[in-house]
Amino acid sequence: MGDSYGYSSTQTSLASQLIAQLESEEARLCYLRDSIIAYSTNGYAEEQEYRALRDHFMKQDKLSALLPKLLRTYPSLAACYEYLHVRYLSYHDLQTYLHESFQPILRYLAAQPVLAEASPIVVPEQVPGEYSIWDKARDNSSHNPEGAITLAVINLENTCRAILNSRGSQADPSVLQLYGLYQETIKSLRLYQTHQADIPFKALLSGMTEIVSSLDLYNIQLSEGSLSRLSSAQALLAVNSAEAIASYLLQYHRQTSDSSLS
Repeated sequence: MGDSYGYSSTQTSLASQLIAQLESEEARLCYLRDSIIAYSTNGYAEEQEYRALRDHFMKQDKLSALLPKLLRTYPSLAACYEYLHVRYLSYHDLQTYLHESFQPILRYLAAQPVLAEASPIVVPEQVPGEYSIWDKARDNSSHNPEGAITLAVINLENTCRAILNSRGSQADPSVLQLYGLYQETIKSLRLYQTHQADIPFKALLSGMTEIVSSLDLYNIQLSEGSLSRLSSAQALLAVNSAEAIASYLLQYHRQTSDSSLS
């Protein structure tokens, strides 16, 4: 009996073995990318391997959001082939596009050892002089500006998720991306309601929202591989802005939580 994709249990088993043999997510992604390249340049690639690997990543909420738009949209190699050959006239352009479109998720996976230091549930106090994930993002801005923004976005997302989890929010932070997480966080903190009469501060809050919207747009463009080259100065501004917003939200959350207990 075939599975939901229409290939046999034997093929499914072989594809599962492939996933087990490729011992890291990076290796699986590169195999998936190279399968698309091979099939789209008249080489050989296994359809069931493509579908099994695609399904493996599509089932993971955080990783599926970072997958190339091509991969999220087209469930078969044949569909990828049709899309790519309409859009790209040469094999060189096609391969360049595919390599670039996989970079955001590969950068994210490469950053995991650093991100493991920051829990998505509990954001620890920063110890003075301690090398933080924000420092790592700033360091990356000089030689890897796209990676710096990826780190900044993820850490701001983690801060929002930590606040929402701590405050018992009804929203499910695991399925929201940056802008949605930020909106739920300021709603949970009642920032606008509390500072209704403070016109200058409300203007600052509006500015924060614009910054978060811009960071979210950067993140979307990175995931689609459509972002043009960033300068180190742009990346540094994005990282510092994200850190300032995360720091304020976390501090306000802690202050208001302490007040409610006193």
